[in-house]
Amino acid sequence: MKLTDLSRYNQWWKLGRNFAEYDNDLRTIRFLIGRHKHEFGVGNVYIIRGPRRAGKSVYIKLSIAELMEGNVEPKCILYLPCDRLSSRRELHRLLREFIRFNAESDRIFIFLDEVTYLPDWFLVIKDLAEDPVIDKVCIVATGSSPISLKEASERLPGRRVEGNEFWLMPISFREFIMNVPKKKLPIPEDKIEELRKILRGIRFDFEKPNLSPLAKLLAWHDELESLFELYLRIGGTPEFIVEYLTEKKVDAKYMEMLVRFVLGEISKAKKSENIALGILRYLTDNLMQRVDYRKIATSIDAHHMTVRDIIETLQRALIIFQMNYLDIATRKFLPRKQKKFAFSDISLVLALRSYIYGLTWEDLVWEIEKIKPHLVENLITSTAIISIHEPYRKEWWTRIGYYYTEKYEIDLVLLSKTEVQSYEVKYAEKAEATRAKITITKDDLDIEKMRIPAAYLLATTPKSRKVL
Repeated sequence: MKLTDLSRYNQWWKLGRNFAEYDNDLRTIRFLIGRHKHEFGVGNVYIIRGPRRAGKSVYIKLSIAELMEGNVEPKCILYLPCDRLSSRRELHRLLREFIRFNAESDRIFIFLDEVTYLPDWFLVIKDLAEDPVIDKVCIVATGSSPISLKEASERLPGRRVEGNEFWLMPISFREFIMNVPKKKLPIPEDKIEELRKILRGIRFDFEKPNLSPLAKLLAWHDELESLFELYLRIGGTPEFIVEYLTEKKVDAKYMEMLVRFVLGEISKAKKSENIALGILRYLTDNLMQRVDYRKIATSIDAHHMTVRDIIETLQRALIIFQMNYLDIATRKFLPRKQKKFAFSDISLVLALRSYIYGLTWEDLVWEIEKIKPHLVENLITSTAIISIHEPYRKEWWTRIGYYYTEKYEIDLVLLSKTEVQSYEVKYAEKAEATRAKITITKDDLDIEKMRIPAAYLLATTPKSRKVL
């Protein structure tokens, strides 16, 4: 590929800020869902890890539009789809040509999308990061193989990447309420605007919980419940959200695409897709239940070490989160005890069940009702994780686990500097008493007894500053 061939991918070179209607990633989108915007600066290398279909390419294009709004010259912004390249040498040549072409500029922005398609791509970044030219260049590398990105970023110490690694995850329930266009939601637009005003002033912190501000949401209970029921049907995958809010269902092709992403990660890691599907079937059938590798292995007729290896692959690919037992008394994790598994997005649960059992959309709607309490617990867990996680600085698995005895279980235990916070999910018409400090309910609100509806908590929990 030559530098002149890249104009088709960089429509802003000729159209400037009016590129969107001709851009392949933006022109077919029926509506956009806003996200937290990060300000990218020259002299830095950024790594954005995230699962496929989470919206990375769209996020890049919107970031490019923001740069032009900030008066960056369009010709100094390069978007390079690396899945169209044949080698890292080709990547290296194109980047050097682009930088030479803009030698007079003091701000050059390079976006490398799907960079993990190229083996040893990080060597190209390392070469640029060691060149004085990096002081006027910003490089943003993204990929749908979070495993490869993580391994490569670990090989770039001291190369301008420290503190610049992010996760880009599916849309959270808070983002769903705050950022989906008002006219697309099943609530009058004036009410949505008022609800958003209130939510902007409330931020729940799993590490330092304060339920008192959440009591303000009592007046908005019906609206929050309506939106929450809607979110539980689709999860946070942007394509699912757009499709459902437009067509009132999610087409099977979107479900299949999501499952193919999961199987693609397994294939890249040279693992058995059949065994992986067996594991995923077990985890969706026993959502948020305690289990160990041997039990899963026995149920699918596989070796427990094979099961462990595939689960590690799924976790590193940000498909599932493995929670270990956390001893409340000693504040220590005991990884040899039983584990619990949460999916990073409930869209994955829905897509997998549809794919594995051949469910139609109508069947899936009934399925959601049957497993709703477990879906809510999964959602609470994944929301807690993305609310605290900061790559390399504050890894979630060093803070979050669960606890059990022969008599009871606490769904979520979180270590803060001085305390141990505990949460139990009781999503039922009548919530039972628990041993946790905070009980997350369906519709039982009692601040004094530390009982709060799930929709209130999820609507007020923002993502970590390192999660987009």
